Amino acid sequence: MQLVIRRNGLDRSRVAVVTARGYPSAVKRNRDKRQARETYRNLKHGLHSSYDIAIVLYPGPAAPAERRRQVRELLYRSGTLRELGGIDG
Repeated sequence: MQLVIRRNGLDRSRVAVVTARGYPSAVKRNRDKRQARETYRNLKHGLHSSYDIAIVLYPGPAAPAERRRQVRELLYRSGTLRELGGIDG
């Protein structure tokens, strides 16, 4: 998983979830994107505003809880998430 962040000059943050090539099926690809968007939705109250965030998902055997942890940790390490707490942690 990779995170790309840029300031946007707005009073709110925006998110895009994209997948890299190589997903075995559309079902898996769409499920992973849905889980990443839901994680962002649960964490957005703790994010600093004025960012455009792109979450790039790569295929792999990660469980849903592991994907949520990865998104949360990447947002925290990037400085856009105020606290590491939140869902599953």
